[in-house]
Amino acid sequence: GAGVYNAYNESVFWGIAEGDTYLANKIARKYIKERTAEFLADPGLARNFYRFKLLGQWNESTFSSQFMTHYFEEPPNGFVESVYYGRLQEVYIKTMNRYVFIIYLGVLVSAGVSLFRERTILQSLPLIAVIGGVLFSILWEAKGRYVFPYMLLLLPYMAQGIFSVQQGAEIAIRKIRNIKR
Repeated sequence: GAGVYNAYNESVFWGIAEGDTYLANKIARKYIKERTAEFLADPGLARNFYRFKLLGQWNESTFSSQFMTHYFEEPPNGFVESVYYGRLQEVYIKTMNRYVFIIYLGVLVSAGVSLFRERTILQSLPLIAVIGGVLFSILWEAKGRYVFPYMLLLLPYMAQGIFSVQQGAEIAIRKIRNIKR
């Protein structure tokens, strides 16, 4: 996947550079320049690379939990086997997909409502941290598990968004009831 760890740095350091830090840095700088030139020559390639990188992290609802923890000293059985390889795997993934959708939808509603309400900087700090996390994830190795702490910071905004929807529904129901009278 885009931006996923592939041991390139280790293979260069131990393989090509044979542990020579200066040579490994020289090779890395050359590779970065070549990759930057490639992206500049083909902006569509860069756009797709970063799009897939962000989606691979921020839209992976299990936060890489199954991929990063699927190594077992002995074959799993029972509940664990079902979660990783059986019937419960689909249930787990569908549940997490819905959960992350609700988080994002709640945050979107919260953001929309906050356009019309005054906020203090303290109320915005977690969201600022999440924006920083998105920017950081553009540069850092792509793994869904790195996103998980930021998802926790989004939970209050999700709750606020759901509460706003509930308030809006209550207002709409009251207006409908008053019209019928």
